[in-house]
Amino acid sequence: MSAPLLLNVPVSLHLVLQGEWWVEALSTAYPGWPAVFFSANYALAWAGSMVTLVLSLYERKVCDLQQRALLTVFLGAICFTVIPLRAALLVPQWFQGDWMVMLTLNPPS
Repeated sequence: MSAPLLLNVPVSLHLVLQGEWWVEALSTAYPGWPAVFFSANYALAWAGSMVTLVLSLYERKVCDLQQRALLTVFLGAICFTVIPLRAALLVPQWFQGDWMVMLTLNPPS
């Protein structure tokens, strides 16, 4: 259930270890990157909050175990769909050969 939130670990490590330089380097290389960064973090936080809500609904007996599982998978699917679609619109270079930059978030040299 916390898998979507684990996607923030690489970004957090970059921010802690490289800081503002990392943000500026990616923003310079890919002008649409700051909007992708914001929307990805927002979607992950939203998914975490919604999973917590679903667990709360289950504990209060509002939904059963199958409904809880379906809601959790559906919310995760939304998250894993929104982030790549937003990236494809704002940073199309990542989908035309810059895969390593997209996966590692290391600025191009």
